[in-house]
Amino acid sequence: MKMHYKRLCAKEYIYKEYALQEKMAEKCILCNEKIEETFMGKLKGTLVKIKKGEKNQSYYVCSSCQKKFPSTVEEVMKKLG
Repeated sequence: MKMHYKRLCAKEYIYKEYALQEKMAEKCILCNEKIEETFMGKLKGTLVKIKKGEKNQSYYVCSSCQKKFPSTVEEVMKKLG
């Protein structure tokens, strides 16, 4: 989907492109709860990338699990087995 905007500043253009994207509801890999979003649509948590083979797998961790577990990467690896 390509949009054309005339004479918009970069900030307005980025915001309009972001607003057109579909928002995804992500779940925490550790507690399986839905991760909250800020008013701008950003997730309140972090994205952990773990290399499997030649590709990286992405897993989401909520902010409360980040507080519980100081090493979130190790906890995600334990959960995955």
